[in-house]
Amino acid sequence: MGGGWYLNPWAEVKVDLDAKLKHNATVAGVSADINAKTRGWGVGVGANIGKQITDTVGIEAGPFYKHRHFKASGSFVLDGGNIRVDPTKINEYGVRVGVKF
Repeated sequence: MGGGWYLNPWAEVKVDLDAKLKHNATVAGVSADINAKTRGWGVGVGANIGKQITDTVGIEAGPFYKHRHFKASGSFVLDGGNIRVDPTKINEYGVRVGVKF
């Protein structure tokens, strides 16, 4: 792009094969702590536009989008009923701003 400006497209992939979660049962009526395993994946894309200010310092900014999907295999008993942990889907979007050293 010239003049110290540059375009930096990026993508990411995340795979979580076996994460363990433990939530303490602080809610009244829950029979035991919640123990769960999760598996999930996520993807993200974006593009940063940057400006190199000095030889060692630059700034970047740009839009991004991320999608994550996690499924937990856990359950707990609340008020006599067995509750299953549902899958979670998260969509994030916004603008990233950063300084590079």
